[in-house]
Amino acid sequence: MDIQSDYPTQNDSTPFPLPTNESLKEYVQNRIRTFQYLSKLHEGNAYYMNTVLISKEALVTMYDDKTAMKKRALKWFNLGHGIGGILGLPNPAEFVRALNALMSEYEHESGEGNAKQKMKRIFSGKGSQRPASSVDAGGSQGQDMGAYSYMDLLHVPFDMDYIQTALAFFDVLAAAYGRFIENQELCRSQTFSETVMKIDHKMRKIISMVVKELDTIAKSRLNEELNMLATPMLESLYCA
Repeated sequence: MDIQSDYPTQNDSTPFPLPTNESLKEYVQNRIRTFQYLSKLHEGNAYYMNTVLISKEALVTMYDDKTAMKKRALKWFNLGHGIGGILGLPNPAEFVRALNALMSEYEHESGEGNAKQKMKRIFSGKGSQRPASSVDAGGSQGQDMGAYSYMDLLHVPFDMDYIQTALAFFDVLAAAYGRFIENQELCRSQTFSETVMKIDHKMRKIISMVVKELDTIAKSRLNEELNMLATPMLESLYCA
């Protein structure tokens, strides 16, 4: 299973290679399976690429940087909360436009270049204000991103568990991608398909980061198991 199977990625300013109606459906379904697979891996009871079991203990060890994981968990929580807020939009086309805008807001909020806007927002006492957003339906950034249309910057008065947040996050992403293929007529639309691929291009950055971390865990576990097998063999050779 290729958990990063993709069409070639490009910058948002250039057209994406658009799949046909059926291949878009297959592509989205494969991505949904990816989210489900990542969820199983984070439950600590699945084998990584049919090689080694990634245990919950290994995950906890990998994600022992509590400060970094708390930040990521909060970011994912806010993004997931934003997706939940638009998931019920009745029209899939409207949902896709809103999600594309939300992903642009998420990328802007996560970027280092907006530190001044963040501080300004904090000291002014202004949080997320949906009506005042400067992000249009296509997800382009306006002059002032101090307030967002779709992304809520929620204050959580406790430390969020990263693994539990990740499990819920992947479930929400799977549900969001499911909306892409609800209407077969829309899947034939070039504009709709292009917007879906733009969203996926942004989402791939999250997937790639997680896969890289899981790959590190799997390699470490594989080395441990190989060492466990090699030690008795070496001892028997020395004794002989």
